[in-house]
Amino acid sequence: MNLINDDIEEARGFLNRAEKELDPALKGEYYEAGFDLLKEIQKDSAVDQYSINKVKAIRLAYTRSLLSQVNIIKAADTEVWVKYFLHLIVELKDEIKEVIKTNPEFRNKLLDFFNIVGKASMEEIEAFLQ
Repeated sequence: MNLINDDIEEARGFLNRAEKELDPALKGEYYEAGFDLLKEIQKDSAVDQYSINKVKAIRLAYTRSLLSQVNIIKAADTEVWVKYFLHLIVELKDEIKEVIKTNPEFRNKLLDFFNIVGKASMEEIEAFLQ
């Protein structure tokens, strides 16, 4: 169990660094490392329910943080924001939906961010947010 707590703290470390990082590319790398580690913890069958709930809460909190920093990501080059876009769509879909339910102002921020991705139609984006 101690190893699980160590992994959770390591993931939090990455996510804390991501929150404070100003460079969008590095910010993305830290977010990705933190979220990926949390995902691996959730997949581990040896993890107890308390730790799973803790991981879910951390993912939700840092998804909220990531969404609040979308304006920084928009300033990044194309390769960086496409990576963010894919990460948001694939890895954080459930957390984003939860955040939007409790904080509707994030919906417009997210739509604004998604709008810069030319290949995704607004209908697809709207469907994602439902």
